[in-house]
Amino acid sequence: MIVRLSLESELLPDNLWLSASWLPVHSPVASPLSVARFKGPRRIKRVREAAHDFWEMTGVLGGQGILGAKGEEIPMARGEIFLTPPGVTHDEYSQDPAFENIWIAFRSPPLDARWSQLPGTAWFQSTKSGVLRLSSESLMEEIEQLWLFAGRRHGAIGPELDGRLLAILGRFLRLLNEKEAGQSLDGMDHVMQILRERFHDTIPVKKLAATAGCSLGHFQRAFKRHTGCTVVEFRHKIRLQNAVNLLRFTTLPISEVSEQCGFPDPFYFSRCFQRHTGVSPRAFRRQAHSPAPTPKFIPHPPDAAAGGG
Repeated sequence: MIVRLSLESELLPDNLWLSASWLPVHSPVASPLSVARFKGPRRIKRVREAAHDFWEMTGVLGGQGILGAKGEEIPMARGEIFLTPPGVTHDEYSQDPAFENIWIAFRSPPLDARWSQLPGTAWFQSTKSGVLRLSSESLMEEIEQLWLFAGRRHGAIGPELDGRLLAILGRFLRLLNEKEAGQSLDGMDHVMQILRERFHDTIPVKKLAATAGCSLGHFQRAFKRHTGCTVVEFRHKIRLQNAVNLLRFTTLPISEVSEQCGFPDPFYFSRCFQRHTGVSPRAFRRQAHSPAPTPKFIPHPPDAAAGGG
């Protein structure tokens, strides 16, 4: 039996968008209708499946359950995220008291168009029923943040809700494409964050691979595919970018700039800096503090002779 669901009691109020006089409309790309959260057991067994004319994203915060969709039973566990297209009959059931998830109901005309044009094709083959499925703890955290923000239910937050949802949806589809292509690059974003925050440290590549949850060889290939350069090259570039900022905005001695950016040898730092900017650190600082325009700095990945680590 197909039941058309109604969200009238859970709908986000229109005044969240109407109060934003600078942008008084819902996004034409994706806009949330409802954001809800529930913890506890569901039906012991599936009684009926329901369909609706909007999209539904379901993120599992804890416990285990089953998503029944078009006769298919899809396991649900912590960190998993499901995207159910309009018209797909589905239901959830679980006996686990720790089962907890967040539902986001939303409209998306662009997705509607693609779904209607490509039924049954590879783009929607994450499961037999057409439900898209992905596992990502970090994306689950973003979904939880959207739920927390939506709980305000006042003020001109509508456009920001749209923006957060669009970011979540875009990342979900990107990660899904990477997964289907065998790339599994979700861990790369976390590694890149570590490298940006701890650029002055020389973290072993093997340790970074373990952080990303993959073997050293796979990590090195995936990182280069994701960033266009090796870990050493990426770290080298970040260090030089930070050196530029310190030279431009502080009066720290060049030897201290070198040390803070992970170059223990100031002479080696000067050679690297001049190779990538065309001027020495001292000349760059002099030009940056003069009335004349500062040279444009676009660092290139270091060549093999640059070394560093």
